[in-house]
Amino acid sequence: MEDESDIVIAHTDGSSSRRDGSGGWAFRAKMGVRTLTRYGFADSTTNQAMELTAIVNVLEFITFTPRTLKIVTDSEYARDCLTKWGNMWARNGWISSTGAEVKNLLLVQRGLELIEAHKGYREVKFAWVRGHSGNPDNEFVDKLAGRARKERITNWSGGNH
Repeated sequence: MEDESDIVIAHTDGSSSRRDGSGGWAFRAKMGVRTLTRYGFADSTTNQAMELTAIVNVLEFITFTPRTLKIVTDSEYARDCLTKWGNMWARNGWISSTGAEVKNLLLVQRGLELIEAHKGYREVKFAWVRGHSGNPDNEFVDKLAGRARKERITNWSGGNH
């Protein structure tokens, strides 16, 4: 079992509105008693793009060096883009198995690039959790992503939130 001081657990979520195309994303990363929360919004986006954006932001902002970074998402799509499909798409010239161009290409490429960069000093793991199932951290980032979308806000802060 891993020492709690050697693992960061980051919950991520994305949100979008079909009505106006706005989106929000959020993450909350915890290591022991330390917490980092970040969130933001985007115009003209999709839910999948916001899910990937939350993960990319975790990979960009977790700069201290625990042995493991565990990213917990309720998006099977985002997880699979970065763990199952991404490297295959890269080998195939960023064409999916259906012959279409890969959606959210820049986010997938950035996520894969950051995961590779982290490999030099930490393991990056992914876990899936069912959304809206009572997981307190997932519920927190879900509400925060929705708030960022609705209020069109971006922020990041350290400390307990």
